[in-house]
Amino acid sequence: MMSNNNMLGGPREASQTTPQPNTTLVNQLIQIELEGLTLRNVALGLAIYVAISIVLFIVGTQSVATLHQWLWLSAVSCTGLSIWLWLANAKRAGNLSPSSTQIAIYSSAVICAALWGAASPLFIQADQLEATALVMIILITLSFPWLLLFHYRRFFQQVVLSLIYVPLLATLYIKYPQQPAFLALIVVVYGLLTVCAMASHGRARGITASMLKSKEQARKTVQTSQKIASLIEQTPLGFIEWNQQREIITWNPAATTIFGYSRQEVLGRTTDFLFDNKKPFLMQQVENDLFLFGKDFSGTAENITRDGTVIICEWNDTPLFDEAMNVVGAASFVEDVTDRVNLETRIKQQAYFDPLTGLPNRHRLMEELNRVIALAQRNKHYCSLLFIDLDHFKEINDTRGHHYGDIALTLFAQRLRKVIRTEETVARLGGDEFVVLLENLDREEESSRLQVAQVAEKIIDAAREPFLIKEEKFRISCSIGIVLFNDGSADGGAILQQADKALYTIKREGKSNYYFHNQRLPSEL
Repeated sequence: MMSNNNMLGGPREASQTTPQPNTTLVNQLIQIELEGLTLRNVALGLAIYVAISIVLFIVGTQSVATLHQWLWLSAVSCTGLSIWLWLANAKRAGNLSPSSTQIAIYSSAVICAALWGAASPLFIQADQLEATALVMIILITLSFPWLLLFHYRRFFQQVVLSLIYVPLLATLYIKYPQQPAFLALIVVVYGLLTVCAMASHGRARGITASMLKSKEQARKTVQTSQKIASLIEQTPLGFIEWNQQREIITWNPAATTIFGYSRQEVLGRTTDFLFDNKKPFLMQQVENDLFLFGKDFSGTAENITRDGTVIICEWNDTPLFDEAMNVVGAASFVEDVTDRVNLETRIKQQAYFDPLTGLPNRHRLMEELNRVIALAQRNKHYCSLLFIDLDHFKEINDTRGHHYGDIALTLFAQRLRKVIRTEETVARLGGDEFVVLLENLDREEESSRLQVAQVAEKIIDAAREPFLIKEEKFRISCSIGIVLFNDGSADGGAILQQADKALYTIKREGKSNYYFHNQRLPSEL
């Protein structure tokens, strides 16, 4: 079920909408970036401004420069140098705030544009068409890179253009009233400059917006990477990254806790040292799934720690791909599950095995009996169940106590286990009752009966041997009820009941013997 609370525990809204970006904030960020770009171009702009002003002074000056022209050139040079020094010192001191950046950019632009506007009446003289044309060409040519180099606000672009071209138009109107072509040319150029400036500004805004978006994506990517790196460092699971040669390239603190090796000790080593000298089949399967098929892998394996302790770890491996989707390595999350496996083993031991003798209990016996019944039905070989009960066992409990009785049961279980083949099932039902399950006997009933009889006689002989308990000898015997079966006509519970009936029959007739279910009782018994 999904929780109605978010990861921080606060209530989650019933309906959520995708947050929209703040347009005003985005425009402000774009403008700040543009002003920063303009600020970086100020030195180049000032150099162009001063250099072309000198060219304008040389071209527009007649044989002897006037005082006003010299003062204009001095003002241009001093203004450019002062602005450059002020900005250089501010950058070096690191006190260029956004507001001071705007002041520096716009004030320097106004001053420079105003001085260029003052150049028109100073250098344009009546009846000097060639000199006037050169002055116009210089002002027009240089206003293009000046505006394209600096990305002002659109309103401020018109202010800068007006400071340059309004005095130029006024000067041409006054000194060349008979040349309307000059005025028309300036108007056309003014319009073109306005369009170019707006287009340049729009393109710069688009580029800046893309750059800001890329920066934001990069920032988010870096943040995500940092979060992942932090999670890897803090997770209680061991994290191991390794290449196709199984050389370790990442190892987190949890892996150090699990295996005992520091990061410096394992980087560059293959993962073989985490396993025993014989490479397990698990690693081969891992490599096939990860590197050949690009599939995840999960499984447990025995691993070796730095001090040689054998632990059981659960590995969850996932392949790592490059841009071309080729597998270049793998990442593994590792958990030490030794305690959990041991606990499961103990629980299973308690659920399926007798705590006194270590033999399978009734629950485990019934599972094996059902399996053997299915096997007999399939291959038609006879199988047999021997129900064993100890005779005279109660006398030990009554005369010496349950402690002696427990020892006697344990000793008998050991003898029984020695008589029966290791692949056969030996179980204790409880008290002094034991069961032996024999499978894959002969296909013929009579020969199978002889085989089971031989086993039963060995069990009876083993039980007759005296038991030495705390330097005292005790003698007991056993009785056995036997069932033969080779089909699925009876289930496990029915077979066990039949063996119990056979056991009851032999105990009633004299004990220390065996009896087959549905067997005709011999007269000597």
